[in-house]
Amino acid sequence: MNSRGDAITLKRGPCHEPWWEHEMRGLLAGNAPPWGADEIVPLGQPGVVRLRLTKAMLDDFGEENPDGRSVRRSCEKFAELAPLAIAGLRHAVSILDVHDTRFVKNSVERALTSLALGLMVKITCNKGAGFPYQTTYGHEVRYHSAVFQEITTRTLAGLGFVCHIMPDHIPTAIWNTSTMGKFFCFPLSFCGTASHSESMVDGLKMMDSEGSQFLVERVEALVEIQRTLIRKVDQDGYLDLYLSARTDPRISDLLYRLTHHGMSVYEAYQRSTAADETLLERVRGLQPSVVHIDCCHGTGRQTLKEFFAKMGLSQVTERIGWMHVEERADFGNIGKALEDPATGQEKLVDMGADVTQVVERQCPGRPPVMYFPVLRTADYPGALAAMPVGHIVLHTDMDNDRLAASQILANDPETRRQLDGLGVLYNVLSAEKLQAVFVPNKFFHLLHEMNFERLTALKEKGALARDTTFVVLKTLASTPAVDTWVAKRQAEGHRIVVINTAVGFAKLANVMYRIEAEMRRNPGEDVLVNDATGTAINVGARPLILAAWEESGGIIVGITRPFKDVLGNTFLAQREKSATESIFLSLALIAKLQRAGGQADLAESLSELYTRDGVDTPIDIRFENVLIRAREASQDPEAEAVANRSKVRVFGAYLSLALASARGEVTLAETRAILGDMFGQEADAHVSAGVRGSALAQRFREVAVEALQAIQFTGDGVRFLFRGDGREWSVLFRPSGTDAKLKAYGFGQDTDRLTVDTWAFAFNVNLAQELPGSFTTRACLIDLWGNDGSKAVEKQRRMQTAWEEYGVLVDPQELTAQERERLEPRRLDRSFAPPDDHLEIVGQWVRDAGLGEFVIDLDEPQAMPQEQVRALLEAIPEEVYQKLGRAKDEVLAKER
Repeated sequence: MNSRGDAITLKRGPCHEPWWEHEMRGLLAGNAPPWGADEIVPLGQPGVVRLRLTKAMLDDFGEENPDGRSVRRSCEKFAELAPLAIAGLRHAVSILDVHDTRFVKNSVERALTSLALGLMVKITCNKGAGFPYQTTYGHEVRYHSAVFQEITTRTLAGLGFVCHIMPDHIPTAIWNTSTMGKFFCFPLSFCGTASHSESMVDGLKMMDSEGSQFLVERVEALVEIQRTLIRKVDQDGYLDLYLSARTDPRISDLLYRLTHHGMSVYEAYQRSTAADETLLERVRGLQPSVVHIDCCHGTGRQTLKEFFAKMGLSQVTERIGWMHVEERADFGNIGKALEDPATGQEKLVDMGADVTQVVERQCPGRPPVMYFPVLRTADYPGALAAMPVGHIVLHTDMDNDRLAASQILANDPETRRQLDGLGVLYNVLSAEKLQAVFVPNKFFHLLHEMNFERLTALKEKGALARDTTFVVLKTLASTPAVDTWVAKRQAEGHRIVVINTAVGFAKLANVMYRIEAEMRRNPGEDVLVNDATGTAINVGARPLILAAWEESGGIIVGITRPFKDVLGNTFLAQREKSATESIFLSLALIAKLQRAGGQADLAESLSELYTRDGVDTPIDIRFENVLIRAREASQDPEAEAVANRSKVRVFGAYLSLALASARGEVTLAETRAILGDMFGQEADAHVSAGVRGSALAQRFREVAVEALQAIQFTGDGVRFLFRGDGREWSVLFRPSGTDAKLKAYGFGQDTDRLTVDTWAFAFNVNLAQELPGSFTTRACLIDLWGNDGSKAVEKQRRMQTAWEEYGVLVDPQELTAQERERLEPRRLDRSFAPPDDHLEIVGQWVRDAGLGEFVIDLDEPQAMPQEQVRALLEAIPEEVYQKLGRAKDEVLAKER
């Protein structure tokens, strides 16, 4: 794979100086808001803050409108992106000025979003005026994380909500706020995070009472409520938003202090899932000196140390090598470079902190080299080259929910051949060493193999019922080698199934809800659930989550011992991924390998697993085509719009082919011909425009379209299945939801074949801005595609939403009224209303756990007058109430 080149060196600034931040601050200072400095949301003002949003502020700044702050433009962009987000609402923010409303993420957007969320909870839970709804808010290490938390919690406290926060704005992990929200059944939980996105991107993950991210329908309702607020400004000339005083007792760190930053809850949960005595004993026997944990300057150090201390493992983790532990918003320059990682062209680049990003480097005079560019930034080159052969690095991210592993190996022909055969890419560190990166598609295979052995032993001991069905939940972008692994275990007589979903951990959580709902509805009966392609899977009457994971780095395992939330509900597993859990599992795996062979050899272990099970898709390749990066998009909205239009055109074309194929409206031969024409057209356009060299553009002509056997719609993407020369392979195409980015994932045996096919799907942007005649002359395709692809994309979203809500892959707009009515009993009920004494129940649990006294003072009046709260609820359209499952008159009656 990348064995053809030497170590790649990226041009970058001094690794121990904040050079990227200095560069960005200079660029932003040169493009300051035209209205000058303006603390639009005056957080420093003492006491209750009344923020008056005027009609003039909605529009753009100019000589005739000096009060213009472009709020409308920002909100429209928010409304466009929000329903597409599968990993929180993320976009660019000015690291220099949180009040710069030219950026999508800004102080006013956050105040409006927070107010809209508070109103939505009042509608969905319908407990009436004055009820102390509880929420929890944590954040990671972004530039304005603390400011955004303050805006949200003070806005919600102004509505009478109780907001549980970490003491002193200590950054924390997404799994912590998710677990606290799930365990205590809070109707709303937050994590201020953009995961491993670039440093100038901010984000917000919003979670319901299950501790899981909102479904699309809930996000759409949020957008409609925010639009209602903007309409109120247009109609009335202004809207008053209220932020409680900073000293409002409803904003409290007491719960987190008493529960040791949430670790008391997480410890209890983990002892019911992964952290049983078998794995704890294994971790205690770890030889830790060969292990390093890379925190990427995020929240990992704090949360990991606290958790391992709770589990009695400090003596082990103190001897582990910790990397990048200081919490820094610039990630210590991780992912920052002064050149394009693919071309070497001089430019300021921030790739974010995803160490598994793969880029194909164009090397003059020799073949391209595939490598991991993030791991060639900051101090990585020197730090990794200094590690002895055999050392293992566990890489997490900013909010400590994702994991990848790498190992330092000898740079010799035998090692390179083994890695190439396994599909494990690597960076060359020196003539003697290389860094093999075991992306989640590789490493998680080893983790769930270990968990399978543990659960099978429990079943043999009688600790689990014999009719328990082990369930592997994974996304379709995760390796099909796991499907092969499951089939082999089934052939051995084990009760085990695999369920594939669209991308996003919320999709995996959705399957858990559906299984749990069926178990409650029909206890003791087999449960059927549909995967992303509409195939029904029987998980039996006693399902247990063996592993739930996605290729981007998130994995959890299921509950094996009795565990209930504070209201007495049982469930299969938590709803968010956790790198703390996966790092614990990783330490157990490494200890197991050390005990067996003296040294943990990840490549050899993977090779043994692949050989044993006859895996015929060992190679997996991912290409990401970033059409425009966050900084460039924030500076040039029109360029971002052009990039997004290209994304929609291409995705819409693939969707149209897949949907028409499923209907029998186009034949396989016709699909092959159309794809061949699309790629041929793209090759010509690239050469004519000089975008890429003729050799690279030639790849478009080399795609094995004649080997195509099938094309499938997968909910959020399209999968292309190939067969030729006695081999099978596949390419999954899906665009990013929020970013102008095209992604393609290839799975098979032939590296060269996969490289060409996967690359072509990722880098086809329809540069000619028109589709070939073989596509446009087919009425069935144009009927799906429309004028620009958006018609097909909208259909895809409706079908994906239907899968989330009903568990079936249909377009409700194509159903008759009777068919839609028959769907209703399948609707997933995620409604929730906290008990009247919810606050007292939480306090009682804290006392019963021996953690102290938990009391929140509710005597201080809420900041927003109740008559204004009711007026806003009254302004929200009836259809929003219907979408949220409530009658408007009933809600208004309780809010008097």
